Amino acid sequence: MTLTGSGQDVGVEALDAFFARTPRLAVAFSGGCDSSFLLAAALRAGCDVKAYGVRTAFQPAFEIDDAKRLAAELGADFELVDADVLAQGEICANGPDRCYRCKTFIFSTILARMAEDGFEVLADGTNVTDDPANRPGFQALAELGVVSP
Repeated sequence: MTLTGSGQDVGVEALDAFFARTPRLAVAFSGGCDSSFLLAAALRAGCDVKAYGVRTAFQPAFEIDDAKRLAAELGADFELVDADVLAQGEICANGPDRCYRCKTFIFSTILARMAEDGFEVLADGTNVTDDPANRPGFQALAELGVVSP
């Protein structure tokens, strides 16, 4: 594994090898290309997987609807978790670390909910082509132990 900026590990492990050693996981699911691919691949690999979407003031309703529809089409267990980002003073302050603060809050919300369901591993769709220089939230993911297979 190598480290690329802000603490996010970029591995050389094949996705099927990751699923073989992680047969039970939660996926942070936005319904976008990367998290959709990850969810579909986990299901195809036969993993016990649950997708968690997060609804905040920043997501338009059509994106939530798309995520629900796609999860249903894939046959995935999906849960939508509400996260009131606007109640978080550090996020609303809109400082230079707002992405870090928002990612910390959102992913902490998912981690708390998935723990109630007995999941221990949270994966997201971050991939090697995502530039850490343009994604300051990577530090939050690394600190929270979110994996990006």
